[in-house]
Amino acid sequence: MLKPRRGGEPIPDAKRNSIWERFYAQFHFAPSSHTFPSIREPSPSVSYSIAEAFDGRPRNGVEVMPRFYETALRVCEAIAGPAGQLIALDWQHVCYYFDPSVHKEEWEISPLPNGDYYIFLSTDLADGWFGHPWEKSICVFGRRALRAVEQDPPWLFRAPIRRDGIRCCPDCFVAVPNYVSSCPACGFHVGRQLPPKHIPRMRLES
Repeated sequence: MLKPRRGGEPIPDAKRNSIWERFYAQFHFAPSSHTFPSIREPSPSVSYSIAEAFDGRPRNGVEVMPRFYETALRVCEAIAGPAGQLIALDWQHVCYYFDPSVHKEEWEISPLPNGDYYIFLSTDLADGWFGHPWEKSICVFGRRALRAVEQDPPWLFRAPIRRDGIRCCPDCFVAVPNYVSSCPACGFHVGRQLPPKHIPRMRLES
């Protein structure tokens, strides 16, 4: 199983600050323990609740975390690309460059956001894995990252909560606009919801 420690090269302070500035600007990052999501989730993206990862209990007799970590590794290898370099950000802490194909079992930053925002990004910020510690969610964005998830989704990713930043119906998981009170696909009543003021819509460049 993936062991999130001892892997990667620390990013120098000046470069780390520059990367964070890009991330704040591009994703309108607004850290919050109660307002979700904390980024403007791009298109394409899918967000999943991982709250069940924190109780440590098997599901249907199966441990769910090994598959979760396998998926994280697969996503990170996909977004690292041929250059084999990934940006790993830990909010207000040391951040790293690392090659997930080399450091398969030695990660400084865990893909499970169990204490802070843990973020994995391609060097152009087009693909990524955004872990939210208070919502207990993962947002996977970018075509390469999403294709890697779709190859073999883990149990924890069975029920998306947002697609392209738009909430999902909890019954059939179709995206339901905030101004609509019932799911257009199955009729489930979801109620109207005002979007967070700090998150305008965004589309990634192809």
